[in-house]
Amino acid sequence: MNMFLWSWVFYYSWLQIQEARLVSLDPKLIPSIEVPGTYVYRHFYSWDYPSRFNITYLSCVIIDPEIKEWLSASDLQEQLAPEFDKENERVWRENSNIYSKLCEQQDPYEVQEIEETPKVYIRWVNSLVGWGLFAEEAIPQNTTIGIYTGILSNKTTNFDYSWEYNAYTQVYDKDNEPVYIAIDGMVAGNHLRFVNHNEESKNVFPLYALHDGMWWIFYVATESIEINQQLLTDYGKAYWESEEDEIEDEATSESIKRSE
Repeated sequence: MNMFLWSWVFYYSWLQIQEARLVSLDPKLIPSIEVPGTYVYRHFYSWDYPSRFNITYLSCVIIDPEIKEWLSASDLQEQLAPEFDKENERVWRENSNIYSKLCEQQDPYEVQEIEETPKVYIRWVNSLVGWGLFAEEAIPQNTTIGIYTGILSNKTTNFDYSWEYNAYTQVYDKDNEPVYIAIDGMVAGNHLRFVNHNEESKNVFPLYALHDGMWWIFYVATESIEINQQLLTDYGKAYWESEEDEIEDEATSESIKRSE
């Protein structure tokens, strides 16, 4: 093997090590290094989560054991106002077969494909937004993209990848105090955790639906989505308010450290 070939083998090995190091970080921390054929043109799927993103794949929601009793004791259906979003009810009714399949998957760690949901993939977008979710096939308007999965818990501290569980109803602890609960996809979840925010270009919508006494969050296409088009949603005002609070908390903490 000549010197040129050895040099190429060494460079390729170094590149793979750098890629593995970068993708093990939180996507928002990945620096602006875009290598053609490594990020932009490579597609990743659910089976790539552990090796590429250091994330555990979940096909359905995992409930924190500590809050299971609180969930069963809170009658969410009874709390709903009569005028609760009739559009949500209509969409649920029309797609109940698909939703039931998504809600009732038995093994949360098994990659399970539901044929009624479209094929999608993850790829690097840029250093500003990190990774994104893209359509691998054309997705008609009103198609169910999937169910948002993660760990349902009251211990969420980073809201980058979480959706509020009790957006329309309250969950109470053993002392009958209301608690904030979220479906957190930070370290475990599915492809929907990669859907980026874009208020102007949003093409999917998070739909809350009650099923068997629990809230489930589905993403539904609000318009036709072309092959290789990115899926985008509006995170909502509450998300950005929590981000501002988190930044203020960090600034306060840093100020205290400096003054000590």
